[in-house]
Amino acid sequence: MAENTDSSVGCIVGIGVTLLLAVIGIGGGGAYYLHYKKTKAEEAARDEARKAAAEERAKRDAELAMDSGVATPPPLVFDAGLIAPPVFGATFPPVGSSPVLGPSDALVTVIEFSDFQCPYCSKVQPTLETLRKDYPADVRIVWKNMPLAFHKDAEPAAEMALEVKAELGNSGFWKAHDALFGDQTRMSPADLQLKGVALGANAVKISDAIATHKFKAVIDADASLAAAFKVSGTPSFFINGQPLTGAQPYPAFKKVVDEELAKARVLVASGTPRAMVYDKLSMGK
Repeated sequence: MAENTDSSVGCIVGIGVTLLLAVIGIGGGGAYYLHYKKTKAEEAARDEARKAAAEERAKRDAELAMDSGVATPPPLVFDAGLIAPPVFGATFPPVGSSPVLGPSDALVTVIEFSDFQCPYCSKVQPTLETLRKDYPADVRIVWKNMPLAFHKDAEPAAEMALEVKAELGNSGFWKAHDALFGDQTRMSPADLQLKGVALGANAVKISDAIATHKFKAVIDADASLAAAFKVSGTPSFFINGQPLTGAQPYPAFKKVVDEELAKARVLVASGTPRAMVYDKLSMGK
């Protein structure tokens, strides 16, 4: 079935298989886009892997709700007739050992669930780069892998990027990140190997990482985290815990960043070290 790319309507790729929402953005008329997987098969395949993480998250949410009096965030339900995803209370995915771009003591942490083959994940990258340039000391980006099943090259690309990270460190990952989003038309295993080698990584190790799914546990852990936080599509973000979904225009990101930056500065003024702001916010203290 042909894809309807009219940004004023819901875009559907294969009825009942993939739902691609295209929604007119606010503040300037920019469009933002979401990829959603609707097949029960994919959900069933991932259920076992992410069940434990989801249950743990639900338990923690319930405990936090009891402590703070704030209701647990409702599940996200996306529909072709829905103008925008529902907004719920702040939630804080952990940074963990994920790739980070930006200062460790940034006051605003942007957790990004993304897919290297998703065109809208690529579309939002210049916006994120502008955000970092405008807030060099105050914003950091944290990458979480969420390769969608219908993007056959997304998981191998994630394997390549993680192998580059293993060999060349955090900065190597972000160079691989830029190379992958810089040209999404060349994503075969051979192409991925060439991209990694151009960055200084080992050709054999890249090939082996892709062939053996070397980083499957890391990728699956990110996918489980996405499920636990009710993430249903890419790109999806949590900005100091505040959800923002899709490749929205810069003003949408800036609005949330400014709001969260103001809150973070209050914490710093009251004695919280900059590097501890995200942790303190995530604990609801």
